[in-house]
Amino acid sequence: MKDDGRALRAASKTTRPDAVKAIDIALQNFTNFPALFADSATNAQSTADPQIWKEFDKFTALIDKGKTALLAARAAASAGDAAGLKQAISQVSTVCSDCHNDYRDQ
Repeated sequence: MKDDGRALRAASKTTRPDAVKAIDIALQNFTNFPALFADSATNAQSTADPQIWKEFDKFTALIDKGKTALLAARAAASAGDAAGLKQAISQVSTVCSDCHNDYRDQ
């Protein structure tokens, strides 16, 4: 997840091909997230709140919202649309915050 923050910060400061590559990293990670939390999977370093598994459909819907925003960011980056890229990255950031607020054990 930390890779996503770094990738999105890089995407917002770089040229088209590099921005797309950075966004693709985050998009792949978002695609993989549900599997990391399947079947109550945890590890000693996890800060996941058990609520994830009680609301797994809500959790995965939030991840899907992030993937949609990442696809918009990718399209904007590909088109050289700096304003669209900024807006889409802001939407992804909101999803990250919402997920951490709801599903990260404080």
